[in-house]
Amino acid sequence: MRIVQALTLPEVPTAKTRIPRVDLGDLRVALGTGSQRFAISLIDPSGRLAQSALFRYLGWAPGEPLSSLLGGSCVQFVRDQAGPLSLDPRMRLPLPATTLRQCRVAAGDRVLMIAIADYSSLVVHPMANLAHMVRTFHADLAISRRSRTQ
Repeated sequence: MRIVQALTLPEVPTAKTRIPRVDLGDLRVALGTGSQRFAISLIDPSGRLAQSALFRYLGWAPGEPLSSLLGGSCVQFVRDQAGPLSLDPRMRLPLPATTLRQCRVAAGDRVLMIAIADYSSLVVHPMANLAHMVRTFHADLAISRRSRTQ
């Protein structure tokens, strides 16, 4: 009986971890006025982002508590003393499985990272969002050209 008990797996909580959803539309102002840096990064096999130069630009250090806010298919990371996340000692940011799933990204995928220093904020977009941004930009450019020639 002791052997059977020792081999029994512990119960796994059934409640799913939820990331708060937030309207990231306010970032339009931050991106228009704040200083920012961009990077495209690979999610490593363990679901982490390694972009130490961007994290240092934000003033983040290993162990500093962070929270994540989900906005559509992107996620924003901010400093938060009660935050459940932090950079590991090698300056890598672990992305919870819930975040990966809700943003429709996985280990091995590339993501667009936008660091907004004035807000100590990092926004992570899947490449599908970047493709949409580029298509929208070029569509707007074509409309602008047509309206000038008419």
